[in-house]
Amino acid sequence: MHRHALLSAVLVLSLSGAVFAQDWVEFVNREDGQDVTWTSEYGYMLPAPVAAQAPPAAPAPSPEGPRIVVSYVEVAPASDKEAVALMTSYRDATRRDAGNARADVFQQNGRPGHFMVVEEWRDESAWKSHRGSAHVTQVHEKLTPLRVGPYDERSHTGLAIGSATPASAGAVLVVTHIDVIGAGAVKARDMLRTLADTSRKEPGNLRFDALQGVRQNHFTVLELWRDERARDAHLTGAPTRAFREGLYQFSIEGAPYDERLYRALTP
Repeated sequence: MHRHALLSAVLVLSLSGAVFAQDWVEFVNREDGQDVTWTSEYGYMLPAPVAAQAPPAAPAPSPEGPRIVVSYVEVAPASDKEAVALMTSYRDATRRDAGNARADVFQQNGRPGHFMVVEEWRDESAWKSHRGSAHVTQVHEKLTPLRVGPYDERSHTGLAIGSATPASAGAVLVVTHIDVIGAGAVKARDMLRTLADTSRKEPGNLRFDALQGVRQNHFTVLELWRDERARDAHLTGAPTRAFREGLYQFSIEGAPYDERLYRALTP
């Protein structure tokens, strides 16, 4: 009996020594890229330290210079006349604010409940100061029960800005939104500058500005024409057709033909 016990003890010690003598084995999961360590003693894997991720890059600072703010608001169809009075009062008060270069309000053709505001500011500081004005708060409070959607306010910097003639009765404003794939943004800027320079020389043009949105691949084009006949002549002209064909060739996201026609709210 003592002999059997002695043999058992020897076997246990031998096996224990073999187990404790094993080294840790490092296992790397190549699929998800995380390192884990496995040991035969306990039969499970332990995660290795994961390198700290680099902090996100700080956002690029806003460019200096003037700001062109384009805003959209839609009210219930039955409230369009009340909205016209509010938007007109907003325009007049905004023109008196420090740092404002101009402010105009337009009503969309065929959709009397849709309005657009175009404001030009000396810089971002002047625009932000205006947003905190009492008259802005009052107008927004009165607009809120009339609106059927949010007040959509978009800040831009100028890409191709020229002198503008004030909008008169019958003038047509065309707003075009252009989105291009990122790699095409540089080419789009060059094409827009060329189109703006050419279009300003056409009969009946009162304004032609290309604006750069916050996203570098988004542009807003503002065209003001004396009347629909002048706008139609521009639309069918060779420069406009060449621009559209060229824009499509280097790929677009969204439509370069997203055009909306408006008429100015004149005093």
